[in-house]
Amino acid sequence: MLRFGLAVLLALASGVSAPTTASASASPKAVVGAYYGNWFSASKPISSIPSDTPITHLFYAFATIEDGRCALNAPTAAKDFADILDLKRRKPSLRALISIGGWGAGGFSDAALTEASRRAARTTRGGASSSARWAATSTSSPS
Repeated sequence: MLRFGLAVLLALASGVSAPTTASASASPKAVVGAYYGNWFSASKPISSIPSDTPITHLFYAFATIEDGRCALNAPTAAKDFADILDLKRRKPSLRALISIGGWGAGGFSDAALTEASRRAARTTRGGASSSARWAATSTSSPS
């Protein structure tokens, strides 16, 4: 069993499900979500999550919106996203999503307002690595 202390909140959402197909006859899959705050990178790195984890969705926090674009300003973002890519290679069914917000975050309403602003928000700004750019674009559509 995954022991991740305060770094990851593991929530079994037995009553919450996501359909696997658009068909109404398809059976729903359980969602096991884990919230990972970038401030835990040193003490509980993503690389310590085993590939046999029951986690189906990893929510990475936090990104912000700057000039209408997703900004990953944590000093550990590049390493964290490299570790997420490695975990996805070991567990291809894992969905990685970026949580936008946090203390003092702004700009989300404007970024979500139009199709063009949503498209711009899916691109990264600043010193984000190509791994971070991948995460900002590849997890926006359902799997």
